[in-house]
Amino acid sequence: MSSSAELAAAVDSANETFANNCATAAFVTILVYDWLLTLRSEVEYIWRQKMSFVSFALTKFCLVDNKQGKLLYFLASSVEYSSAPPSHSSSVIQNRYLVIIDLVILLNSYANPIIHGSKVCVPWFHIDSWLGVVSIVSIDTIMLIRTWAMWHRSKKVLVLLLSLQALCNLAEAGATLWASLTLFSIPSPNNIRPCLTGFARPNVLYALWMGVVVWDFVIMIFTLVRAIPTMRLNRAASPMIGLILRDGIQYFILMLFIALGNIVVLNVAPGPLATMLLTLQRVTNSVIGSRIMLNLRGMLLNPSYNSRTGSGTLEGSTTLELSVRVNRSVYSNEYSLGK
Repeated sequence: MSSSAELAAAVDSANETFANNCATAAFVTILVYDWLLTLRSEVEYIWRQKMSFVSFALTKFCLVDNKQGKLLYFLASSVEYSSAPPSHSSSVIQNRYLVIIDLVILLNSYANPIIHGSKVCVPWFHIDSWLGVVSIVSIDTIMLIRTWAMWHRSKKVLVLLLSLQALCNLAEAGATLWASLTLFSIPSPNNIRPCLTGFARPNVLYALWMGVVVWDFVIMIFTLVRAIPTMRLNRAASPMIGLILRDGIQYFILMLFIALGNIVVLNVAPGPLATMLLTLQRVTNSVIGSRIMLNLRGMLLNPSYNSRTGSGTLEGSTTLELSVRVNRSVYSNEYSLGK
């Protein structure tokens, strides 16, 4: 009787692990599909230009040079967590391409029979998880810079946001460290998932998701407080400010629901299904973060840019007139964030 119960439990666990694998494959497919959709815009507005939005904003304020701005973009939004979790935009290199490392690690742990056993799976998890922490810190920094620029480099705003970011990132890193220290390898059939890991007290991971929720919420409030009055007082600013506001709200809503979804799933779902939404968080982070950057770059570099289609158009007009002299890194435009 007990052997029958154990067999039934093993079958259920295998089915749940397979369902997790399928969900991860679907989320990765979304990421690849979005990359193909936006590749043309990425080449035009990122690779062919010397400056990213972060480097534009920071160079304008005499903070960093162009290469540092692109480095920040490269480091942004590559958050990935493997079968056990530890877990958002301004030059596309990291936002798109550091994620390749994460996905190679993740998909190999799911499908490569060579990768199995604690000697391989545990270090595999550590690399993947801490890459995720670096990615979170990078994209949070970019969102901080974006918000700080909207507030005209207010020192009070900078200190407040830096303090909050430090607290949120420490919570995320602490949750990751706890998961890393209590990690163990779980035997699993190679044809289901060669590398399966678990850890004690998954409730600690709530700190990670709460850090994401709190940070995104505060950034959204700061954006709304600054953008809405500016749009009312200065209609000429509406195209750019409207874009920032729209993309920011979409990003916040999506990340909020995904973070809350992860909290619920971690709490109520059985073992292998508890981490099913982690890759969705990673994919959404990369997709929305990249689109925020491409929309900003498109609006800055092409007055006829249509942020809904991701391309420039010859039809219609916009109140945002922009002249760009890339070689001198001079941007003159007819919008103002107000003072």
